[in-house]
Amino acid sequence: MKTIFKIIFFLCCISCAQDDFYDLSEYDDFMMIVTVYFDSEKVNSPYEYTLTDYKTNGYNQLISYPSGSRGSISPQHLSETRYYSVKEFKTVGIKITPIQNVVGYQFQIKEISSFYPDSSPIVFIEDNLEEETIIYYNFENEEVSIN
Repeated sequence: MKTIFKIIFFLCCISCAQDDFYDLSEYDDFMMIVTVYFDSEKVNSPYEYTLTDYKTNGYNQLISYPSGSRGSISPQHLSETRYYSVKEFKTVGIKITPIQNVVGYQFQIKEISSFYPDSSPIVFIEDNLEEETIIYYNFENEEVSIN
């Protein structure tokens, strides 16, 4: 019976040791900044959109975190900005899905240590938003992809 437990313990140790885990505390901190613009001609109308942010975790898995927002457009509320903290590791990104009265977006990635109004982002994209848009940034090869 002891032999069976030793074999099971040994197999568990081998399977756990094969997982490659990256300590992300060694990587720099960055901020993804997403601003969604509403239709200024539709003040007092409802708006709605969903966002899904993507981050690569320490196990090298791209993980998604969905969220959303809805409300009423006012002259003082023509856009909404969200901030996401990410590590400088593999791939990060955002999916923006307009549902109602959303007309555009701005996407930036800035290093947190240089997070000042006049600092330059490493990624800056601003565009109209007519359909779902997914933006990925790969820190390893510094490439942006937009789907």
